Amino acid sequence: VIIGVDGPSYRPLGARMAFLPGNQRVGTLSSGCIESDLGLHAETALRDGAPRRVRYGEGSPFIDIQLPCGGGLEILLLPRPDRKVLAALGEKRMNRKACTLNITCDTGMMSLEDEGHTGMDGLRFQVRIEPEVMFYVFGKGPEASTFAGMIQSAGYPNLLLSPDKETLEFGQHAGCAVRHLKQAEFPSDLVPDPWSALVLFFPDH
Repeated sequence: VIIGVDGPSYRPLGARMAFLPGNQRVGTLSSGCIESDLGLHAETALRDGAPRRVRYGEGSPFIDIQLPCGGGLEILLLPRPDRKVLAALGEKRMNRKACTLNITCDTGMMSLEDEGHTGMDGLRFQVRIEPEVMFYVFGKGPEASTFAGMIQSAGYPNLLLSPDKETLEFGQHAGCAVRHLKQAEFPSDLVPDPWSALVLFFPDH
């Protein structure tokens, strides 16, 4: 977890990645300049069974590892993070509920709260986690299906709604979830939340 940023940074404060068995990893904390070294520190943290803080760039003891964007990064490595807390976090993400992950830096203890913001709070680091933008794309024609395909490619959750079957077919080919609109009104069973965007691509008024 990035717990400190000085100057420009490829990833923001609170960005996370995971190291898995077999030299596998998920995510990234830089443009690729520190991940291999981080893997070595992760092995040490795992072996010691204790959190480990590592600094790169400005103020770092590792002068041979440069950050191309300049500035400095402080990383907190958490060996064997609490699976129950992570499972609860996963459930909140599935249900599109915002929450704050609290990590005690010296012990690695984790908890979830409803409120909070990303940053240090005494000995704790907090990560505010909000749902990704959900795109509801309403429309007809290539603009609607192309936009929905771009959103799908970017990895955002989405739903393409159209009265036009050809538009829906193009969306399906792009991997989008689709829905056939049978009447000119907003579907009563759709309940957009505060992290939703409604986009209209109808050529006529």
